[in-house]
Amino acid sequence: MGKCVNNNLCNCNNTLFTGDHCDEYYKMKRNLILDAILRIIGVVLIIAILITIVATIMFRNNPIIKGERTTSRCVIIYLFNNMGFSLVFGSILKKNYGLKKSTMYGIVCGLITYHILICIIWISTKNIKTEKYLTRNNLEYFKCIYSKSKVLR
Repeated sequence: MGKCVNNNLCNCNNTLFTGDHCDEYYKMKRNLILDAILRIIGVVLIIAILITIVATIMFRNNPIIKGERTTSRCVIIYLFNNMGFSLVFGSILKKNYGLKKSTMYGIVCGLITYHILICIIWISTKNIKTEKYLTRNNLEYFKCIYSKSKVLR
């Protein structure tokens, strides 16, 4: 590696190593600016998490935190259910009829686009509502009420 000049001492010039015996690698210098930025981001995130925890505990009886149905949640549930259906339907269609991938993707994208457009129409006309219902044990829950155009699918 290096040339030995004396007892237990080597010359490491023009090599990739350092140290008395030329057996150590050079240490990488830390990027102090990046370290400071990452520490600041970490501290900000920890503070935000603590504030979120305290706010959740303080407002635990709020319907949004309790998880009651809201119209936005109804839209998300509708979209996820129908996107899952579209993906499963597309794969079954491909296996049964031996369709090309492009045809299958066209059908799946068409179904997903249809459901997204229906949701946009429902949101703009405010046709999605939530209503309170009772179970057999007289416990109250919220149910999503969609427009009658849902039956058309």
